[in-house]
Amino acid sequence: MAVALGDLVRQLDTLPGLAASRLHDTSVTEPDGLDDLRHRGPYPRLLASEWLLAEAAPDEFLRRAVMGEHLFLMPRPRSRQVDRLILALFDAGPHQLGAPRLAHLAAWILLARRAEQAGATLRWGVLQQPGALHEAREVRNLHDLLKQRGWTLPTPAHLQQWQQSLADAALNPAECWQVGSPSARAMPQASHRLGIARALQGSDLDVLLETRTRRSRLQLPLPPEPLAQDILKGRFAPTAASNAHQKNSGRLSIKQPPILSPAGRHVAVRLLDAPGVMVFPIPGANHARGKARRQLWPDGAQPLALLLDGRTALGY
Repeated sequence: MAVALGDLVRQLDTLPGLAASRLHDTSVTEPDGLDDLRHRGPYPRLLASEWLLAEAAPDEFLRRAVMGEHLFLMPRPRSRQVDRLILALFDAGPHQLGAPRLAHLAAWILLARRAEQAGATLRWGVLQQPGALHEAREVRNLHDLLKQRGWTLPTPAHLQQWQQSLADAALNPAECWQVGSPSARAMPQASHRLGIARALQGSDLDVLLETRTRRSRLQLPLPPEPLAQDILKGRFAPTAASNAHQKNSGRLSIKQPPILSPAGRHVAVRLLDAPGVMVFPIPGANHARGKARRQLWPDGAQPLALLLDGRTALGY
């Protein structure tokens, strides 16, 4: 399961704009009204009288454009202090049940990494539960995210309550991520919107990332259905190593006694430098001499009891 979830995270990490954040300082510059008139700027900010000139005297309008004489309205910049905090709000409603929840898990992991690399803190919540913020430090916090699901869609009232809750708690996050349906209404504080929906064709997910300056899209392939179901059930425990039954040699431990199979044809001895046992066949008159096999269990696991069933060691 961990491998399948890791593949999902790696694929989502290719979405432009989801890489490491650069929170070099704790101030954000925002426009605050109008400042003055300048001869350079984007044409959406061109002075209204200039557009009137374009209708009344098109040649003069073009001449002023060539000579750089157009006048543009410029906004007045204002800096505000923000916390070194990344806030992620997930939609746990019916539109995000099933496969979209896999993308939620991958996004949670990537945002936790994003916060760590930026020296910030990640806090997350659910859009349908205004004011309830959770930590993002351990695997159990990821399990908590999986438990958050319901049949209520996020409403404008939920968004207003979140806005009021953040104001009451004096929280001013550097980034606010809204993760959910791409058609949902955006929070005013949302600096990033991650829209997740089933693709129109195939079994992939259509992931859309929107910020104030860019928009990017990704088709996210899903793991096989059995693996996806295990991930959604929170089964992140490591599986046995791929070389659990490969033929190999290793140093043996003399701290534990060997284990004999019921038929007396195999003996298992604990390994000294690896989590597992070496299973040796015992030569006999009625069967040919075989080769020793190394059998491993997951790193960190400690069996309470071992039983040798034939040439396979069973741990409990």
